[in-house]
Amino acid sequence: MIDDLQDFTPPPSAPRRTRGRAPWIIAVSLLGVALLATTTLASYLWLVSSQWTSQNDELRAEATELGSELGLAQSQVATLEEQVTTLDGQLDATTERLSDLANEEAHAGDDVEYLSDLIEAYESCIANYDETLSDALRNGYTYSNSNARSVQNDVADYCDSLSEAFDEFVADAG
Repeated sequence: MIDDLQDFTPPPSAPRRTRGRAPWIIAVSLLGVALLATTTLASYLWLVSSQWTSQNDELRAEATELGSELGLAQSQVATLEEQVTTLDGQLDATTERLSDLANEEAHAGDDVEYLSDLIEAYESCIANYDETLSDALRNGYTYSNSNARSVQNDVADYCDSLSEAFDEFVADAG
């Protein structure tokens, strides 16, 4: 048997197929290209992600700063609104006081005018009283006693009414 094996010549080998290796080469090449594309895409995404993270950090810092400024501005607005409310109250009080003073001034002017009218009426009353009495004494023959007394009473009543008006004024002003 060993002899048989020595005499054994292997059959001629079949021609090699070159196609059998080609799919493997194509597959390995495709896998290499896919790996290269995946690596490139991963690198690009890594770069974009890091840029986005940097931009996000900058925007967050800016937003935090703007939030602080907004809080400060809102605080200032609240303070200014309180001041406006206070000043508005002061303005109302001042306006009311000014109106009161103007009314008092107008009233004082009215009082002065009223008193001036009373003084003129008193002067007229005294002059009329004096004139009436003087006429009655000088021309006694034209006045009867009752007529002279009637004129005298009319002038006296008028003068008394002026005195009462003055007394009322003093009481009201009091």
